[in-house]
Amino acid sequence: MGGVRVLMAMLAAGITYLGSSSRVAAAAGVADGSRPGEPYPGPFCEGEAEPNRSAAPVPSSALPLVAVDGAVSPSPFPWAPPLPEPIPVKVAPPEPPHVPTTFEEKWPVEYVLRPQTIPQGSLRPIITANYFQPQAGPLYTPGGNPYTFHPSLTVGASTTYGATDWLQLGVSVPRLLCFDGPEPSGCNDLNRANGTGLSLAFALVRTRPFQLAMFTAFSVWRSDPLTLEWTVRLRGKFLFGDVVALELEAAASRPFDATAAAHPYLQFTGVSDLNVQLTRHLLAFADVDPYAPAGHLDDPAVEGLAGLTWTFENRVDVGLRAGVYDLFGNRSWQNSVPGSFYLFTLGFFL
Repeated sequence: MGGVRVLMAMLAAGITYLGSSSRVAAAAGVADGSRPGEPYPGPFCEGEAEPNRSAAPVPSSALPLVAVDGAVSPSPFPWAPPLPEPIPVKVAPPEPPHVPTTFEEKWPVEYVLRPQTIPQGSLRPIITANYFQPQAGPLYTPGGNPYTFHPSLTVGASTTYGATDWLQLGVSVPRLLCFDGPEPSGCNDLNRANGTGLSLAFALVRTRPFQLAMFTAFSVWRSDPLTLEWTVRLRGKFLFGDVVALELEAAASRPFDATAAAHPYLQFTGVSDLNVQLTRHLLAFADVDPYAPAGHLDDPAVEGLAGLTWTFENRVDVGLRAGVYDLFGNRSWQNSVPGSFYLFTLGFFL
């Protein structure tokens, strides 16, 4: 009898265990054909309300929202606080290139850094004193006739005006005053107005490493008989390391309205101008300038010069240069007096 009770007790425990296991399996959606998430459809106790099987699942909108990769989506963890919204990162636009505005920026103390045309609205007056020393020894005309010529000192002035940063106008009168001894000299009637004229310059390229400008001028070529001259020049400026500037120029000039005795001709000139900025204020330069008329390009004369310029902080500069009109002697086609010159300049920036 006692063994039967034990057997019955063990059977009842097994049945209870199997019932609870069946409920757990059904709740997991693996029994009675139910789907995951549905309530267990088994028997119910008396007085217990049957759940509503047709009730819709909880919408995702009822869950708290979180930001994932910039998008808002329901949080799978209702107890977790929502993530903060991403903070947009602002990228600063690149700064535009600096545009010079002050006079010092547009026209620095260092010559090699300056543009070829002066700033808009500014004036550049220059006072010059030029001493000419004729070549020593006997002088001869192209026809072989001997003549004499004497030294002279001329004082003149020129000024340029910046109509824009790219365009400048100029006027030059290099012989306002003239001092000499015996005649003939540079002060006689034949030469008294030589070089007086008007000029115009226009910048074609204005970059830091390279510049290009075009110059044109109408001036007096010979005072008596009065002969005018037209000149066109193209000048480039190459900058190396903010210390050295090499300027190269090609020019063509031609006298006109001259008498038959003046023999006007088209002349070509080349300029090689090396500038070295020794200090912020001190500039050293040297030029080699070949020139010849159109019919004698195979036999050019060569002018050479060198000098120094000092620029002060108060927009004043002084310069001194010396040169020879023909380094290798006078050519047969030349009708000008051979010799050397010494030029002093005093310039202002207004």
